[in-house]
Amino acid sequence: MCLLQTVKMKLLVILLIFHVAFAAGAFRPADIVRFQRAVEKCRISEDVSDEVLERVLNGEIVDDPHFNCFAACLLEEFQLLKPDGSFNDELAVTKIPQDADFAQQLTDAIKTCSARRDPDKCTTAHLLFVCMYENNIPTLLFG
Repeated sequence: MCLLQTVKMKLLVILLIFHVAFAAGAFRPADIVRFQRAVEKCRISEDVSDEVLERVLNGEIVDDPHFNCFAACLLEEFQLLKPDGSFNDELAVTKIPQDADFAQQLTDAIKTCSARRDPDKCTTAHLLFVCMYENNIPTLLFG
């Protein structure tokens, strides 16, 4: 299996986990399709390499300009990055199913991480990405 197929398979698995994790919340199947399309659009527009995506999917914190802009692109696609470059924590919190075991921890991380920002949206996305890892959010959501 080529690297691109492996990356796409891992993204699909993450999308399925994402769907299951939020099925009881504000996300619908149409949101998953929209997310898949946004990932592909941002991957192409920001020219993020399959190797970098593979490293991220394997839990590595990367500081790659293309990945940082890919992350910013995704945040913009879902209105989670405001025009002033700040993270839209109010909207993000509304997407958390409040009856989920992780709701409070994720809400706290969102509030904490939203304070990290830079005039450059790609740098802001990187700061948010690192902060979410520092708060163990990938482990919390995906095990």
